[in-house]
Amino acid sequence: MNKERLKELLQVQFSELHTKFTTLSLNKQVNRFIIEGLVCFEVEHEGIVIRDEYSIRIHIPQDYPDSFPLVEEIGGKIPIDFHRNKDDNNTLCLGTPYAVQKKFKECRTLFFYVDQQVVPFLFSYSYYCKYHEMPFDELSHGGSGIVEYYSELFSVDDPVKIVGFLHILADNVYLDHRSCPCGSDLRLCECHGNQVMNLRNTQSEKYFLYEYSQVKEMIESLGLPIPKDYCGFTKKWGKRR
Repeated sequence: MNKERLKELLQVQFSELHTKFTTLSLNKQVNRFIIEGLVCFEVEHEGIVIRDEYSIRIHIPQDYPDSFPLVEEIGGKIPIDFHRNKDDNNTLCLGTPYAVQKKFKECRTLFFYVDQQVVPFLFSYSYYCKYHEMPFDELSHGGSGIVEYYSELFSVDDPVKIVGFLHILADNVYLDHRSCPCGSDLRLCECHGNQVMNLRNTQSEKYFLYEYSQVKEMIESLGLPIPKDYCGFTKKWGKRR
């Protein structure tokens, strides 16, 4: 999408967003658009009502809405070690990139992203501060959380097998005859092939590469060996977003 079409789309979507979140503003910053301001919310969960507000900054990717936005908390209320992405802005980790993208694809609008993905995260932190427990099921941080997510998805519990699947997805080279990373001794096409193909349609390789890097770093920190087949890539990767 060219810059003018992106600008028009954002203006339309921001008008919808602004009807509920009236203190947010849409701005142009260098070559990117950002949304800044205060998000005020009232959320009820199992009879408990939480009212709170946070100052946020939303970064709109250049290929929006193919990719989801990233959000910072800029008011200093959320500590740096509470579910953050390892990026330049320490953006909030709303879930694994795959899970966030899958949710965002349900309705690729700014309102849906803020209302259904950002606000639940902020509510969870406010709830945690008040009751010292999370209101929803919580994944671990970083590579561990990614492994937990894909372990359930692929029905495997070995992080080395998970990094094998993520390597295939990040490299975006699907070979039917290769062995399935799950260790079944079956070819990929005879085992988890359909799941891998379906996953490839949910997000771009750069998000799988990020997840791969996180899991690989975790495995290396544990001193576990990683097969050579899971360490190199067919394509050359530039700097990731």
